[in-house]
Amino acid sequence: MAIHTMRAGAMSAVLLAAAAVQGPAFAGDEMSGLYKRPNGNLVMVASCGKDYCVTAQTAPYKGRSVGQFRPAGGSSFTGKITDLK
Repeated sequence: MAIHTMRAGAMSAVLLAAAAVQGPAFAGDEMSGLYKRPNGNLVMVASCGKDYCVTAQTAPYKGRSVGQFRPAGGSSFTGKITDLK
């Protein structure tokens, strides 16, 4: 499984996926995967219905739901993400 790298500031209160993920715009379920934050924390993004759910993969938050977001048209997303420090 590949680990994607998130840019600094990507886990703000409202997720703007165009700024959160390096690479091309995502369509379908291509957003799902394991992401490494600049501080080293890992989060898993998985499809959950029409939304995407974000779950922490490293301590001290491991297993905790830390966000949910959904497509907002084009390559934009909207939702809430906990900023893990």
